[in-house]
Amino acid sequence: MNDYSAEHSLHLAKDAAAIRILLGIWYFVSPWVFGFYMDASAWSFWVAGVLIVLFSTPRQSEHARVLAWFSRLMGAWVFASPWIFQFTADERRLVNCLCVGALVFLLSLGSLGVASTGPMVAR
Repeated sequence: MNDYSAEHSLHLAKDAAAIRILLGIWYFVSPWVFGFYMDASAWSFWVAGVLIVLFSTPRQSEHARVLAWFSRLMGAWVFASPWIFQFTADERRLVNCLCVGALVFLLSLGSLGVASTGPMVAR
């Protein structure tokens, strides 16, 4: 892989991480936006939102590949949460979880490729 390709891949991975961070922040605040912050399932949104942000933060680490896998798992968890917590009848929450979960999962797939070629470094 030449220097341009490596730099371009790193740039794309950092962009994907930034989008995942924004998705994590959105997911964290969505119980207040949609008015279900008193519901027990809101805790899943808050914890998952924080973990998405933590796992998506670009860093120089030999554990970058593991963090990418955890980010991918969080996307799957968010996607499945409407069925786990049985709120599939609430269309707004359902669509929110499906969109955020799918995007986090798909954006973390690209990070796996970069993580396998070396640690991601925030510049």
